[in-house]
Amino acid sequence: AEMQYGLRAVGAEDTCSVLYPGAAEPFQYWDMRLPENALYQEEFCNNNQQEVCFELFFFGDCKEIFSGEGATKFNAVITQMLETKFGIKARTPVATREAGCMYPLVAVAIVMTETEGMELGNSLFDEFGVSHQDSADAPRSEVGAGPAKVGAGGGCGQQ
Repeated sequence: AEMQYGLRAVGAEDTCSVLYPGAAEPFQYWDMRLPENALYQEEFCNNNQQEVCFELFFFGDCKEIFSGEGATKFNAVITQMLETKFGIKARTPVATREAGCMYPLVAVAIVMTETEGMELGNSLFDEFGVSHQDSADAPRSEVGAGPAKVGAGGGCGQQ
């Protein structure tokens, strides 16, 4: 099955940007994906609660995050942003990780209910959750609004 990447909603990179203490500039939202590590869904999600796991990617200078307790603190900044801007009470089961090879990206794994995941996806992407499999003239491989192909097939291994 071919994967179709949706276009980012206009302004999403600013809506979800976060200021991390000590960073010179805000970290801009870059992308939201299902984690490549399928174990995240099994290990961290409560299927009785219909939870899902996503990874949020942010663009910015990572050196402040990966010193001391920075990775844990960055998770807290992200969960606060999600609650403040979207009313989503996400959990972050693992520490923030470096995620870019050509661009300075960080990834934050987040767990939330399916309903919250759909709400967040609809806020961040045009046509989130819309299947184009039946449409013969649907675009086949549009990549999100960011210039990088991050993740599977991006050429840098697991991101």
